[in-house]
Amino acid sequence: MKDDKEFALLLDKITTARKAIVAELARRARVNDPNVFPMNQGDWHRWHHPQDNYFSGAGEMVCPICETGRLRYSRSSYNGHVHADCSTVGCVQWME
Repeated sequence: MKDDKEFALLLDKITTARKAIVAELARRARVNDPNVFPMNQGDWHRWHHPQDNYFSGAGEMVCPICETGRLRYSRSSYNGHVHADCSTVGCVQWME
């Protein structure tokens, strides 16, 4: 039971951080950051409304989990997978 609770807590942290990363990439795309790209550039012309979840790039931001460390991240333009690592020991880090 203890392992299940720890795993659920870890997944919650990763989900929170991932949502913050996707939101940060969308924000950077709205301000025309040259280092943020649509994930499938061939489909860009087909989008009929603004997309928030279809951007890739890499960067660093304040960690939304511990709020003291820096969360370094990258999101693949091929499949949308996120790799991230917080500078605070014991916080979040993962690869999809």
